[in-house]
Amino acid sequence: MEPEAVNFSRHRPGNKAGHYESFFQRANHPSRPLAFWIRYTLFSPRGRPQDAIGELWAVYFDGERGRHVAAKTEVPFTDCRFSALAFDVAIAGAHLGPGRMMGSASSSGHEIAWELDFEGDEEPLLLLPEDLYEKRIPKAKALVGLPLATYRGKLTVDGETVEVDGWTGSQNHNW
Repeated sequence: MEPEAVNFSRHRPGNKAGHYESFFQRANHPSRPLAFWIRYTLFSPRGRPQDAIGELWAVYFDGERGRHVAAKTEVPFTDCRFSALAFDVAIAGAHLGPGRMMGSASSSGHEIAWELDFEGDEEPLLLLPEDLYEKRIPKAKALVGLPLATYRGKLTVDGETVEVDGWTGSQNHNW
């Protein structure tokens, strides 16, 4: 598998077999108990590709104040893009691609927005033997597209800005 292709979507529109795919980022502050987890997800139910949806999930963990905020947004798949030819994911107005992610999620009176850049020079980490990623079994596959990533930018959590500078984590892909 070519390193640049690890984050290409495996979704094929109209496939009636059902499909789940997620791209998620997670990072921790280098010295304080602060972290985030953001996920861009596609869910297409078996036998009902017309009911496919995109989901944005975001969680902010603030261990200093004992405060954790979670938000989730769902949109019809017609408002999404999961490219099979590039690392290019869009759900409504949120985007994820090489080195950059932006968007927002809101639910239950909470909103988390993000404008983040990420970088790193580690090779993708395959959690299975490479040949299994293109086979039917195992059904669930996971990899770390960018281990030891460094994040910079900002989160806005319920209206409060959180500066992200040098937080470390990873960019992951599951399907």
